[in-house]
Amino acid sequence: MVERTLSASSSAEYKKIIEVLKANAGRIIENWAHESSRSAFLKGADLNVPEEVRIERLRVFYQALVAKADNPTSKIAQEMLRSAIRAEHARSSSLSGMVKKQNLLRDTMLYVVEHDLPDLPRATAKMALDAIIDRGIEATAETMEEYGEMRGALSRSLPGMDETFSLDQALARFCRSAMDYFDSDFVALFRYNPDMRDLVCLACSAKGLALTKDSSVMLESFPAPPMWARRPGSPRRRGISSGGSRSRTPYARR
Repeated sequence: MVERTLSASSSAEYKKIIEVLKANAGRIIENWAHESSRSAFLKGADLNVPEEVRIERLRVFYQALVAKADNPTSKIAQEMLRSAIRAEHARSSSLSGMVKKQNLLRDTMLYVVEHDLPDLPRATAKMALDAIIDRGIEATAETMEEYGEMRGALSRSLPGMDETFSLDQALARFCRSAMDYFDSDFVALFRYNPDMRDLVCLACSAKGLALTKDSSVMLESFPAPPMWARRPGSPRRRGISSGGSRSRTPYARR
C-alpha cells in the first residue's frame, strides 16, 4: 500500500485536523453510525443489534484510529486499533464490510473538517484523512491475513488435509499465526495427561522463552485450571489423538 503523507509545511494543518477530529468525536460517530445504517451494502450486518451497541463499537474503533493518527509510532495506539479490528471481525464483519465502513467514516470526517476549518485547502484535508483511513485499512488487511494464516495452519493439522504438512509443522504454524493475530507474547497448545495431571506441550510460539515440544507443565501451576480438569466425571472434550488414545488439548495464549 502506498502511504500518503503531507509535506513538512502541512504539519500545522495536520495537527489542526487531529484537534477537530478529537473535539467532534461524538458528532462524527453519530453521523458515521447513521450513514452506515443507511448503506445498502452494510444492511443486515448489524441486524437486531441495538443502536447504542453499534455506536459504542464505532466509538471504540474511531478513538483507536484517531489515537494512531495522532501518534503513528505508539505501540499502545497500534494495539488499540488492532483490538478494535479483531472485535469487529469477531462479530462476523467481513473484510469488505469493514473497509466500506471506514470509507464512510472518511466522508463523514471530511464534512466536519471542512465545516470547522473553512480556510484549509480541500486537497490538504482530503490527503490527511486519506492517510488516516489508509492506516485503518492497512491494519484491517494485515489482521485478516493473519487470521487466514491461522485458520489455514489449523486446517492442515486435520488428518488427510495436507499430506505435505506434518502435524508438528501445522501446530507450530498455528501458534505463530495466533500470536500475530492476537498480538500475544506467548501461544501454546497442550495435551492434558489425566494420569499425571500435567500438560504436555504440543507446540509453542513466544517472543521470549518458549516451551519445547513434549515438555510438561504441572496443571496446578496455572492460576485457574479449567473446569473440565477440576471436576471428576465432567464430559470429555474432543482433542488431538496421540498414541491411539484421545486426549484433551487446551489452547493457551498471553
